[in-house]
Amino acid sequence: MTLETLHVGPAEQDGIIELLLEAFEVGPGSPLADARLFDWKVLAARPDSSQPRGYVTKKDGQPVAYSGLWPVALLTPAGPVPSGHIIDWVARPGVPGVGIRLLKQMVSQIGPLLTLVVMRRPVASCLRLGSGWSASLTITPG
Repeated sequence: MTLETLHVGPAEQDGIIELLLEAFEVGPGSPLADARLFDWKVLAARPDSSQPRGYVTKKDGQPVAYSGLWPVALLTPAGPVPSGHIIDWVARPGVPGVGIRLLKQMVSQIGPLLTLVVMRRPVASCLRLGSGWSASLTITPG
């Protein structure tokens, strides 16, 4: 099993869209299948940031984990800290640990990450991905 993580480019778009549709259990009519939306969220240049806006982990050349990233800056008394807000984080269930592996690699390259997680199934753990702190709030629909 060969795993590689890289910044998302146009060549990864179709495979990532397929992974998103599978992970979110939606069909080709979903906004997740819209290549223009994916381009806007991940590939199109932003005048305010040169930071990559998508990361993909591939196993034997096929996407098995993906996360989009919106660049943000955390304003602190010491000045702005580059960060990112995670969007569309998915991982293929048949590859255990690959989603966490992707997040750890993102933290090592970017620093602090922010996210709001909405899941169909509650997760019972709070993950420590690197130095610093993390927090978790679980809200179960119903």
